[in-house]
Amino acid sequence: MTCLTCGVLSDFSERLDDSERSMRPAAFDQLGVLGSSGDWASACQCPACDALFEWYRERDSDTGIRTQSITRREGDQAVGLILDTLEWPVVETRPALLKALSRWLVRPSLDELQSTTTFDRVALGRVVVLGASAATLKARLEAHVKTELGARALAAVGAFDLLEHAAREGVRSALRALARSGPPAVETTLVTVLNDERDPSARVEAAAGLGRLGLAKDLLFSTMSTVQDTQVVEACRDALAAMKATGALLLGLEVSSWSVRRAAAEGLGLAGVNEPPILEALRQSVLRPRNATIVVTASFAALQQLGERNADLEALLRLAQAAGDVEPRVIAACEERLARGT
Repeated sequence: MTCLTCGVLSDFSERLDDSERSMRPAAFDQLGVLGSSGDWASACQCPACDALFEWYRERDSDTGIRTQSITRREGDQAVGLILDTLEWPVVETRPALLKALSRWLVRPSLDELQSTTTFDRVALGRVVVLGASAATLKARLEAHVKTELGARALAAVGAFDLLEHAAREGVRSALRALARSGPPAVETTLVTVLNDERDPSARVEAAAGLGRLGLAKDLLFSTMSTVQDTQVVEACRDALAAMKATGALLLGLEVSSWSVRRAAAEGLGLAGVNEPPILEALRQSVLRPRNATIVVTASFAALQQLGERNADLEALLRLAQAAGDVEPRVIAACEERLARGT
């Protein structure tokens, strides 16, 4: 937490005060607070710091934090203080704090640049911290769906229906929130976006989300095998690797497109499954007659990632060299990788 006016206070840290452990700002002592029952003096005379000291002193008293102390500090300079109290698990004050948040989250945010006020960001951040317990703020949060933090806040409170609607409308922040934290039920929306050829960047996000959820393996493979956009191909590769879909990636080694074969080899390396059939398929990819240079090097690199012994890799290169189907420069590039160990 930082003073909204002077920036003196630093983040929270655990402090030992009067033999009782409590959470206090790291700069609490240097600002003149002598203890929960001692005298205090503020190094900064701004209203926010003054309210902060009063709040901490009240918190450490026998009576604790009272709703009255929240409702009487709703000026702009005290909003940050009100929101920061949400991190304290004081059940009796939670309704008043949520009400304060609700009043603050009233302005629509058209994009990230138009949601740059400190109070908006802090308020949305506090909702992310609160998670499902702030579900009553769902309607207020919808106006902020076009910002990254707003979409994250909606995900935190479980408003995935609102995020899905926005994602179908092309709101990228909503799509990213779904991809990063959405439940399996959002598969239909992610599949719809992945199938939409108009927005390659959105397809990348959708592929990442499906990979995280371990869903739509066949669609990811068919997309990787047919699209021309390199970023989409790589996103599908990473998704298949994340779900360890080695069967699909092995099929990819047999596709006619060299870019797909390369992606499949890289995906097998990323998946980290070093079973004998996978290792053998990668060896055959290195030895494949007239295979594209980039596929050979990708297959060789995948064998390294999967822990193939250096002696076996050297023997593989000698075999490829003897067959004469791999260009000398490719052999040299693989030997260099072997010497570097990467």
